[in-house]
Amino acid sequence: MHSLLYTLSVTTLALAYVSGLCLLYLRRPQARPLVWLAAPGRMALSCYIGQTLAGIILFYGIGFGLGTSFGLVWTELTAVAIFLVQIACCSMWLHYYRFGPIEWLWRMLTYGRHFTLRKKKEE
Repeated sequence: MHSLLYTLSVTTLALAYVSGLCLLYLRRPQARPLVWLAAPGRMALSCYIGQTLAGIILFYGIGFGLGTSFGLVWTELTAVAIFLVQIACCSMWLHYYRFGPIEWLWRMLTYGRHFTLRKKKEE
């Protein structure tokens, strides 16, 4: 019963968060939190892979092995810190390049042709 209630509540909470962000976007498209999420949203696959690698390095035994010594609060704070660093890195990256590095590779493999990664001067 606990597992069923947990599953239902997690799904409901996730839908509430998504609905709140959608309503915020509809009412204020240039809202500051949404502008910050634009760059990592354009580089979602690169961010996902980056978060996975950071988590493995920090928390598992093949890296620093902090997973057993960190509590839930420190784990969450670490995740937020990683995401804030990613927001900054994505913004800087997209200033000079058109796509994220993994998105660029994925796009070339999908379409079977080369795409220019670097932005042109006038973009």
